[in-house]
Amino acid sequence: MKEIKIASTSDIHGNLDFKVPVVDILTISGDICPVHGSHNPTSQLHWVNNKFIPWCYELINSKNVNYIVFIAGNHDFVFQVMSMGKNEAFNVQWPAGVHYLYQQHTEIEGVKFYGTPWTPTFGNWAFMQSEDVLNNYFASIPNDLDILLSHGPAHGLNDTIIQRPEWSYSRDPHVGSKSLRDHIKRAMPKKLLVGHIHSGSHAPEKFYPDPLSEKFVESVNVSLVDETYTATYVPYQFSVIKE
Repeated sequence: MKEIKIASTSDIHGNLDFKVPVVDILTISGDICPVHGSHNPTSQLHWVNNKFIPWCYELINSKNVNYIVFIAGNHDFVFQVMSMGKNEAFNVQWPAGVHYLYQQHTEIEGVKFYGTPWTPTFGNWAFMQSEDVLNNYFASIPNDLDILLSHGPAHGLNDTIIQRPEWSYSRDPHVGSKSLRDHIKRAMPKKLLVGHIHSGSHAPEKFYPDPLSEKFVESVNVSLVDETYTATYVPYQFSVIKE
């Protein structure tokens, strides 16, 4: 039996100064790029190449972590161009041990991951669609996952805005995706690691699709920042035991 130590965060918004625990794997559930400044994909690409990639190199070369697994979020327009466009200028060479997942899965040290950046539409941001379209994206989430990285939460799980900002227009206290909830009920990942709702509850929440079964999905909001984009929270740590 082998214990794989994992630390998870999200919504770092360009903040690379937070303390990363010494673990085997660091996961980031989207909104990598700085929120202050340009959201232009070319400007963000410059930041990725000159700030984010060297930060990844340093974490891995220093043996602070062995692997980094991350997805994009609604502020990461550069990754939308990178993932869905055909512009060769946006091809990035990731360091060994760094895994960017866009509607993809990977297996590291026996731990199975899948990553999706998509969230319900509000405003004019990256990786946003209606629930009908989201349903098609989330249909590709495979069964038998250890960890699902999703930028946004599922409806009813870590999706209540505690510090509701003035710009919020939703009357429903739960702002997560209903189609994502349907597909985690189908796929049953062991953990769902999300962000997006910065000030939502960071306490792990258990979802039992079948009230007669002991099987559940554990959802955790791992956002680093609060609604003012201040680094308020610390990475969530847990272990996965593999044979």
